[in-house]
Amino acid sequence: MPDVPLIRYPETIRLGEPFSVEGNGWVDESIELEIQQDNKVIWSKDIMTGHGKFTATEFIPATAGITKNDAMLYIISAAGGSRGYSVELHRP
Repeated sequence: MPDVPLIRYPETIRLGEPFSVEGNGWVDESIELEIQQDNKVIWSKDIMTGHGKFTATEFIPATAGITKNDAMLYIISAAGGSRGYSVELHRP
């Protein structure tokens, strides 16, 4: 049986273009995707899970007032646990 990663996410997110995040093994009915810069939430979205899996294709508007490239993508469970991943944000 092949290993199934807990999370798949893009290391680079281009503002105004779709990006996808996939997860496996989540026990909650929903999770929250959140992008933060300097410990401030700049984007978030609630995602429903099904049998421990989720797939979300989302986008951050190019008009978002983002001035830095470095950010963190957090996957937050309904129970409050979270995992964070470094991402880069690029403007068009």
